[in-house]
Amino acid sequence: PDSIIYHYMDDILVYAEKGDYLRKTLAHLLKSLQKYGLQVTEEKIQTSPPWKYLGCMLTEFTVRPQHLKISNRIKTLNDLQF
Repeated sequence: PDSIIYHYMDDILVYAEKGDYLRKTLAHLLKSLQKYGLQVTEEKIQTSPPWKYLGCMLTEFTVRPQHLKISNRIKTLNDLQF
């Protein structure tokens, strides 16, 4: 395949070996999501490594656990998000 899309809940990872395939796939994906009323903000799109996906930090060659800082000052549900 020219590109691969992995998704889990609201996390989407798009992979392609060539940059033009990646751009075309991403444009098609965003258009398809908009068709169903879903939007992705520009700042959520990660275009350079390391990429954050499902609690991991990804580079071209490695997958490492993401370092998480846990706060004990939880006042709202948003404070629970990592």
